[in-house]
Amino acid sequence: MKLVVRILIALVLFVVVFTGLYLNRGEGLLGQWLQPESRALLLVLTSSLYALVLAVPFVPGVELGWMIMGLFGRIGIVAAWLSTVLGLSISYWVARRLSDHPQLQRLHDARDSLMATPKEDLSMSQRFLAAGVCLYEKHPYLFIFVTLNLPGNWLIGGGGGIAATAGIMPKVGYLRFVLTCAVATGIVPVLLWLGLANIPVNQ
Repeated sequence: MKLVVRILIALVLFVVVFTGLYLNRGEGLLGQWLQPESRALLLVLTSSLYALVLAVPFVPGVELGWMIMGLFGRIGIVAAWLSTVLGLSISYWVARRLSDHPQLQRLHDARDSLMATPKEDLSMSQRFLAAGVCLYEKHPYLFIFVTLNLPGNWLIGGGGGIAATAGIMPKVGYLRFVLTCAVATGIVPVLLWLGLANIPVNQ
C-alpha cells in the first residue's frame, strides 16, 4: 500500500514539475504569483525544511525536492540540488559523531556476523545483503553513487540512511562523500536545467 501511495505521489509531482518548469517557461508555478522578495523567503524556508527532512533515515523527502523544482523553476532546481547535498551531509555528520553509540555498534556486529557466515548457510535475501556489504567495503563511493540513484532506495533508509551508513564507515572521508553526493544527485537537476536552456524566460 505504501508503495502504491508513493508511486501516486511521484506521478502527481511529475505533473507539477512539468507544468511548473515547461509551461511556465522555466519560471515555476510561483514565478508569476509572488513578488521576488516573498519568493526568495519561501524558497529558503522550503529548501531548509527539505534538507532537514532528507537527513532523517527512512523519512521520504525526495518528493519535496521535486515540488521545489516545480514551484520555483530554474532557481528551484539549484536550490533543491544544494539542499540535497546539505541534507546528506547533515546525516553523515550526525552519524559520524554518534559512531560509538551502542545501537550503531550493533550494526557493526550484525555486519561482522553476516560476513562470517558461510554462503551456503545464508538465505537469498541474506546473500544479496552480503553482496551489498561487500561492494560497500571494497568500493564505498561507487556504492553511494549507485544507491542514491537507485529506485526504491527508501527500503534501505533513503538518502538519509545511505548517508548515515557512510558516516559510520571510517574509510569514507567527508570531502569525497560530499563530492560523490554532489555528482550523484546532480544528474537530474543538470538534465532539467539543460532541458530548460532553450526556453526563453520572457516571451
